[in-house]
Amino acid sequence: MTPGTSSAEPAATDRRPARGWTIAWNLARIAMAALIVVATIEQIRLAAAAAVGAGVSESTAVFRLLSFFTVQSNMLAAAVLTWGAVRAFATRHRSDTAVFAVALACVTTYMLVTGLVYNLVLRAAGDADIMLGWSNDIHHIIAPAFMLSDLLIAPGRRRLPWRAIAVIVAYPVLWVAVTLIRGPHLISPSTGTTPWYPYPFLDPTTTSGGYAGVAAWVAGIAVIIAAIGLLVVLTGRLRTRKAHPRS
Repeated sequence: MTPGTSSAEPAATDRRPARGWTIAWNLARIAMAALIVVATIEQIRLAAAAAVGAGVSESTAVFRLLSFFTVQSNMLAAAVLTWGAVRAFATRHRSDTAVFAVALACVTTYMLVTGLVYNLVLRAAGDADIMLGWSNDIHHIIAPAFMLSDLLIAPGRRRLPWRAIAVIVAYPVLWVAVTLIRGPHLISPSTGTTPWYPYPFLDPTTTSGGYAGVAAWVAGIAVIIAAIGLLVVLTGRLRTRKAHPRS
């Protein structure tokens, strides 16, 4: 028996979604993944260009760019979308497997958090850093919007158990811990000085209240991640119930 299913529960929102719709949506997944990759390459180009002006090595700037939760979330989303599409075309299976369903729930949550935090917090604070232009919009607006659409209408979405939320929050918790440990020792790609944190609310030297203020921000975002993860899991369960009202 696979995780999240039982003999009394259907595994996916639709055991046999329309073949044409399955093909169309997985082509859209591949297109979105490709767009994310192109946007990430553009961000790397911008990071390398910014490093020249700050007197920082290009490799340092690129590694700092890859430290952003936004960039990591986008790259993970591109990988999972590609995985799902390739699997669908290679095996002609129209329902998500348990492992893929959990991975998809994770990246969907991370992308929705990325969109919300950037547009409601970072954009309002005027924090542009090196993330500018069309590639920034893909990372923070278009890709999160696509992942929301994937959650709501993609064929074959699998019903997950509530314990999947613990898996969803594990990676962001680890990311925050590593970021806070490394931050005081990292050189900023913009100023060439230490410390460096990918987001201003993680920097205790500039955040009101120091580490206590950072802790408050982290706690608040952790609640947001858990809440969105819960909504992602709940949406899949409701879609399953709608497709199989007698189950």
